Amino acid sequence: AEGESKTYTTGSCSLPQFTSTNKEAYTLEIANGGGTPFEYKASANADWIQLSETSGSVTTQKMIEVSIDWEKVTKNSMGKITVTGANGTVIVNVSAKVTDVSKLEKGTYVVENGYASIDAGNYTKKAEGASGEYFFVFDGYGKTGKTIKVLPTTKTFDADKLSDAPYVEYKVYVEEAGTYNLMGYFNPTSNADKESVQLRYAVSVDGGSATVKNTLPST
Repeated sequence: AEGESKTYTTGSCSLPQFTSTNKEAYTLEIANGGGTPFEYKASANADWIQLSETSGSVTTQKMIEVSIDWEKVTKNSMGKITVTGANGTVIVNVSAKVTDVSKLEKGTYVVENGYASIDAGNYTKKAEGASGEYFFVFDGYGKTGKTIKVLPTTKTFDADKLSDAPYVEYKVYVEEAGTYNLMGYFNPTSNADKESVQLRYAVSVDGGSATVKNTLPST
């Protein structure tokens, strides 16, 4: 089962949680470690659990995609998939989580399964700098297909002048208060500060003090 580190011939295992915001699809792999093909069957105990295949023959391996029919799930739900074959039976636990996003602002990212993946170009607000500097979105570029860059590239801002800098905002929803880590991806070909060899960005949460980070390693 996707997310599991071991192989099961009997017993039970679990798929990662399915969420109504991300609408994930996960994979079950049925593998044949011998030389003789065997027949398998897969069935779910709830009609909202969707299987791409429910029976067949396995010579080397068979991949079954598991997804959720979210029109049939209105609250957090649990279900099971039973896979039989080669004289063994494995129970796969399925968890579906429903998050009410009706009151969230359009474009809000929701933290599910411990993370939210933010597309840099899909911000909810942007503001120009004191002298007209701005963030430009490059389509078809970067890790997620969009990247942003401050123009003109000759401008830089000291830590005590961040109020003069342009900025973009992202809305992120978390269900529980706590400490969260931010990981950013940056293009190493972007212009760096040639005097001190820096490629910096600043981040502020809920209007708090900005933290400045240098994306280049110290020398």
